[in-house]
Amino acid sequence: MERFDKSYFDEGGAVAPGPDMVDKRPGYTAAMRWLLLFCAVIGMVFAFVLFSDENLLHGGDKINIMLCYGLFWLAYLAAFYYACWHRARKNLPAWLIALSSIWFVIRPFVYKEHTLYIINFIALPLMLMLHAVIVSFDIPQERELYGLLAWVKGWFIAPFVRIGRFFGCIGSLARAGGDAKRASSVRIGLLIGLPMVVVAALLLINADAALRFYVKDSLNSAESVIARAITAFIIAMLFYSFIFYMAYDKPKIESRPYSRIIPSAAAVTALMMLLVLYAVFAAFQFTYLTGLKGLPEGMTYSEYAVHGFSELCTVGCLNIAVFIILNTFSAKSKGLAACLCALMACTVALVFCAGFRLYMYIEAYGLTVRRILSLWFMAALLVFAVICIVKLYAPRLRLLRTMAVAFVALYMMLNLLNIDAIIAKTVLGRADATGYMSEEDALYLKYELSSDAAPVIEQSERWRERIQNAYSVPDGKHE
Repeated sequence: MERFDKSYFDEGGAVAPGPDMVDKRPGYTAAMRWLLLFCAVIGMVFAFVLFSDENLLHGGDKINIMLCYGLFWLAYLAAFYYACWHRARKNLPAWLIALSSIWFVIRPFVYKEHTLYIINFIALPLMLMLHAVIVSFDIPQERELYGLLAWVKGWFIAPFVRIGRFFGCIGSLARAGGDAKRASSVRIGLLIGLPMVVVAALLLINADAALRFYVKDSLNSAESVIARAITAFIIAMLFYSFIFYMAYDKPKIESRPYSRIIPSAAAVTALMMLLVLYAVFAAFQFTYLTGLKGLPEGMTYSEYAVHGFSELCTVGCLNIAVFIILNTFSAKSKGLAACLCALMACTVALVFCAGFRLYMYIEAYGLTVRRILSLWFMAALLVFAVICIVKLYAPRLRLLRTMAVAFVALYMMLNLLNIDAIIAKTVLGRADATGYMSEEDALYLKYELSSDAAPVIEQSERWRERIQNAYSVPDGKHE
């Protein structure tokens, strides 16, 4: 029987070598063994979801799909919080992410809008990985970039690196119950008896035609059971490895700052070149957007607005990445701080320029889900730029963690909106202002928006019938 010194376990239940340890084999606490049960539930739920008729493979209803999908991730959250409760219970950013994830699962029951449903389907595991990193790793402020590395490790290392612990914990169940010698004898007996039973069963089945018929019929239905069992076992194994890595492994993270390998003068020179480029670009934008100089012949403002929006937002993202790299790896100086602040100011200007383009496009063609998402993304870029500026004057601010939490909070706010109702209100508002509703707008309100917009349309006495009879109105005879 294995006996361990109390120092063999740390406060989280992880195994830590103790000087008085008698048994040198890896030990497992009761919490680690109970984690097997939690992971078995995760595996069974995954198998149920995968082989259920209400899944993506069988074209099930999206509400039922998200319900099954959410049930799987909620089972994971329960297992994760069980293993990491001592670290997670007072972690407010982690609770924000967990509650946001639960809302993503519930949202299809509240709003029927489809685009965010698809995005949330992808965002849910990405956010839960961020949740695991925030809970599990005590990352020093000087080594914030380790958080990105830990997030990547969560996908490609954590589910595999502790698979041995999964089988070891299963083996420890036999040793935990009593005499290890007797348990070993029972396992040997099983290994000897199993081949004999299989051979005898095959001979008996072959000797009876009726029995052979029923066994063959049972095997056909058993294929699905076997597939589910194998799937559940693999998923349980991977999630046990992942949670064990996150809950019990505590890699030592250096607390010393990163080496400032980029000279301050080099960073300032590169930034000055970027700032001059942005100044020239801003001058051209100012003349076009204010009307001081007309657009090229044959180009309308709506055409001008739609081109370049994504590029401007991409430049804004690159500016934030440049800020993070130079602020982390460049030697500090007042000149560098001023240039980084100017870079973020240019980022704000670029976002406003992209926003004005989008505003012109919305004025010409109206509001859609994609344009709302674009407006939200620009708002996120503005928040990131402000956080970067604050970082310059508050060095102890955890930049990446603050940006991640802000992103989750903004995305949660987006999910709380009734997007289709907002779009319907803007389309109806434009129609009220102009006294005219185009055929495209009527068809869009009738067929493209979900039932979330129905109450808004019903309240419009002026345009309700126009929308309901969109196809029956002859072309050119709108109200």
